[in-house]
Order: sequence, then C-alpha cells, then structure tokens
Amino acid sequence: MLKKYIPYLWFTIPFFLFSCASHPEFLYLQNLEKEIPINSTNIDAKEFAKIQVFDFLHISVYSIDPVAALPFNPQISSGGGGNSQPEVLGYKIGEDGFLEFPVLGSIKMVGLSLKEAELKLKKEIEVYLKEPVVNIKFLNLKVTVIGEVNKPGTFDLPVENMTILQAIGLASDVTIYGDRTNIIVVREKNGERIIGRLNLLNTEIFNSPFYYLQQNDVIIAQPSALKDTQVNTLNAREILPWVSAGVSFVSLLIAVLR
Repeated sequence: MLKKYIPYLWFTIPFFLFSCASHPEFLYLQNLEKEIPINSTNIDAKEFAKIQVFDFLHISVYSIDPVAALPFNPQISSGGGGNSQPEVLGYKIGEDGFLEFPVLGSIKMVGLSLKEAELKLKKEIEVYLKEPVVNIKFLNLKVTVIGEVNKPGTFDLPVENMTILQAIGLASDVTIYGDRTNIIVVREKNGERIIGRLNLLNTEIFNSPFYYLQQNDVIIAQPSALKDTQVNTLNAREILPWVSAGVSFVSLLIAVLR
C-alpha cells in the first residue's frame, strides 16, 4: 500500500526544502522620471565634513615673507631614517573643541568646515602676517563600509564632501544579496551615536542628512531576503543526500517486508 506513494516523495521533497523568493530590484534611483532627459537639482547646500573633537588636522601657513611664517608651521620630522619619508605632524582637536595653535593659543574649531576653519585662522594670523594663506586638511577622514558589499573595509576619503554613493563605489558596490533599501549609517557626533537608514533605490537619499558622509561614519549593507533563500538552499543541499538515503531505505524496507 505504501509502496505506490514512494515515487511521489521525490516530487514533494523539493517543495519542503526550497523556498521561492523573487529577486530584489537592483536599479538605483528607480523613481527618476524616464521621460525627462535631465534632472537638475540645486546642490549649493551640500554638506561638508565638520571638524569634531579628537580630529587630527594638518595646517600649513604661507606668507609673502616665508621667514615670518615659520612660527606658525610645525617642524617636519624626518622619521628617523636617512631614506625615511617626512612625517606629517598634525594638530589634535581637544575634548573641549579647541585647537592649540602656535602663537595664537587656543582657538575653537569644532563644528566648522575646513573652509570656515581656514578663514577663521587667516583672520587671526593677519595680525602677525601680511596676506597669509592657510591650508587645512583632515588627517583622519575615513569611513568604514561593511556587510553585503564586494570589498568591505576602511577607506580614506579624498574629499570632505564624500557621498554615500561614492563610498559604496569604493567598496565595489553592494552584492546581489544586499538590501539596497536598507543601508545603515552609524555616526558619532557631538557625543551622540546617531543611526540613519538610506534607500539607494529612491531619490529621497539626496535629502537625507546621511547622504554626505562625516569622518568615521560606519556604513552597513544589510542582507536581503535573497540571502536567506541562498542560505536555506545550501542547507537543503546538505541534507538532501540524507533524505535521499532515507527514502531509499524505506523503499528497500517495504520491498523486503512485502
């Protein structure tokens, strides 16, 4: 009696082992109007990375009189060896948000962009130098991209107005198993930890405060339902031989006892 149902077991087993899942959409910014060839948006309000506590800054001061500018520039270390590259010395922003700068003393820098900081220092230095030029750059402008990306890691940012899309590009894009509608950005700012979520498939990301990155942001690409399907499929493949052996054993047992 039981024997006649055994062939049907082979057709029913896959339904229990494998689950069907639709593939997620991989098209970024899906809601752009296809009929409009050019989408123009004012980006004058784009956000640059702001100076935060414990940041390291490289500051150079130039003047028409190079000798007069020397007190405003730290000595460059040779690194110790004869062939060693010069070590770039930086200024650390204190916990109170102030920078200790030669001649000028304590200057509050936290919350300023690099451009704003350059203008502020230039105004202070003009008391001592004629037509000074101030250049400031971050020495710790980095972001970390982890999760379902092709090349996770920590990356140095070449500019202080880096976007989430550029950072995803540095990590060689989200994998096919990543959820592009659920990209998490972890940010520490002013003593607070802030978590934001971005949907790369929607143009609303351009309006998000997390679209432009800040130093030390952590970007996490979450796995999609397709990832769960893949894991379940792999698990099913591992147990399928055991199921097959079990069915064969039952068939043999029925044949013997018949």
